[in-house]
Amino acid sequence: GNYVEDSITDGVTNKAPSENAVHDALALKQDQIPATVEDDYFGLTRSLIATTGTSGQVEQIGLYDYGISSVSDFNNDPLAKKVYSDYDEYLKYDSVVPSVADMQLEAEAKWDWTQIIIPQSGYKAFKYDGTWGSDLIQDWLSNNVKGVGLVTKTATDGIVGERKIIETADVANYGTGTATQQQIQEISIPTMGAVMAAIGANGLPSGTNNQVLQYSNNAWTSVTMDSAPTASSNKPVTSGGVYTAVSAKQNKMTCTRWVDNADHTDTNCLLWNMAN
Repeated sequence: GNYVEDSITDGVTNKAPSENAVHDALALKQDQIPATVEDDYFGLTRSLIATTGTSGQVEQIGLYDYGISSVSDFNNDPLAKKVYSDYDEYLKYDSVVPSVADMQLEAEAKWDWTQIIIPQSGYKAFKYDGTWGSDLIQDWLSNNVKGVGLVTKTATDGIVGERKIIETADVANYGTGTATQQQIQEISIPTMGAVMAAIGANGLPSGTNNQVLQYSNNAWTSVTMDSAPTASSNKPVTSGGVYTAVSAKQNKMTCTRWVDNADHTDTNCLLWNMAN
């Protein structure tokens, strides 16, 4: 009988498949996946398996791990700097998946210029008092919340700046320090406490009745008003003292008749009234 058939059939145990049948069957199978990634992936030693558009077919994707790669290109250049350097490089990186460790290192490499997410208003500070869940509290006085500077806009989109906050303890030191420190103070933002402390430090002194404030020697002082005007005194006089002094004086002469057809001036006056 015919002990060779041109097919491979399940369950047949007394016939051998022809060479052509074996060839066709192998052609439908995918080659064994190699243990290492191809040179197109810069010799990376680990990879991932991805599905393709063909049923039963998979492909290999390089796994980029900063700590494992032996390629100096990878170790010396952050991944993001090379992705779009040229089209051939882009095609290679398009088939490489970064590891979590690599993404962390990339994030740290960009920490100096990448802005992190700004938390919502009144975010909670960490403070542990020995009880479960007490490490998250909202405390406006905590250094983790109040901070020492204000975030401000800059001339570049997405980039923020900062201005120092002047607090009560800084009021006494305002205008001191190096020239640079004084310039920083001039553009700093004061707290309400600092404003009130500055007003108090340069405010008006308290006084008693019949006293007025007088500024001399770069300071305000309170002085008692004189009850009557005196020669060479620099003090103000009370209203009663002025009234008494004026009352003791004769009223000014007034003209009651002038030269006909002349201007009503003291020169043309004919009759003066000297009554009080």
